[in-house]
Amino acid sequence: CHENDGNHRKEAVPYVKPGLCPDFDDMAFCEHECDHDYDCEADQKCCSNGCGNVCTTPFKVKPGVCPQFSGPGICIHECNHDYECERNQKCCSTGCGNVCMGPLRVKPGVCPQFSSVGLCIQACNHDYECERNQKCCSTGCGHVCTAPLRGKILTKSTRNSTSTDVFDLFVLYHD
Repeated sequence: CHENDGNHRKEAVPYVKPGLCPDFDDMAFCEHECDHDYDCEADQKCCSNGCGNVCTTPFKVKPGVCPQFSGPGICIHECNHDYECERNQKCCSTGCGNVCMGPLRVKPGVCPQFSSVGLCIQACNHDYECERNQKCCSTGCGHVCTAPLRGKILTKSTRNSTSTDVFDLFVLYHD
């Protein structure tokens, strides 16, 4: 969905709050509190508990991406989640285990959504492989370096909406 108000182009994008849903060890109540993250208050996410969807405090994901290993790496299991690692380190898979290590830098901005499957080439794997401010974005069939969308994701509170409003999509404004 694209609209143009003269100064900015509006593009509908799904709103997903940051963080990861926790693993629920035991199946809990078959309660259905939410359908989407924006149904939940503050920083809570809509997570499956094995039987229903509930609003839950997520695990925080540290910024950056883990390096990729070209083959099986160290078979040590020192972490399961980023929060178990010190400072800015992330919990990264080695192909055989998980270790805490420094992340690769992720560039700001959001990758554009392609309306149909694009080029089937793998020109990049991570943002740091792209020149200047470009990001490594999926084409639906591969990945290419692309100029990111920049702007501000608007939420219910910044849209002056009422509590009865239901939004499947939020709006990202960019020039």
